[in-house]
Amino acid sequence: LEHYGIRGTALELFKSYLSNRKQYVHINNCKSQTRPISCGVPQGSVLGPLLFLIFINDLPNCCPLGKFRIFADDTNVFFHCKNSDELILIGKTIMIELNSWFTANKMTLNTDKTSFTIFKTNRLIIPNLPDHIEFLNCKINRSTEIKFLGLTLDEN
Repeated sequence: LEHYGIRGTALELFKSYLSNRKQYVHINNCKSQTRPISCGVPQGSVLGPLLFLIFINDLPNCCPLGKFRIFADDTNVFFHCKNSDELILIGKTIMIELNSWFTANKMTLNTDKTSFTIFKTNRLIIPNLPDHIEFLNCKINRSTEIKFLGLTLDEN
């Protein structure tokens, strides 16, 4: 928040709001021990979505090769290339840069919700398109379509 010019009483108010929070898990009649929360924004709160957007606002700066489209907590990264070798190289570079940003910001990439789609034109045929990318011992699968702001986009 200081990075964005928030100072003084307003900053202290946010610090108070985000500090000394605790959580526990309650399943059926079993309750876990209370544990401190060291980072993150309160989910379900009025300020939560705004604070999360401020938190991830610099995410696009980590990957100069990608064009980001972010809506709430849904992030899409677009890039273009001329062949499958370039596709894999740029894709892996972007994944490494994203992982560095996530690590620096104490976040993780949910690989179960991560996929990639290769949009192609009729004029450009790229042979040997990969069906997945290996990344950090995880398999990122290729999908023939994605949902983007409620629209289904297919690779053609």
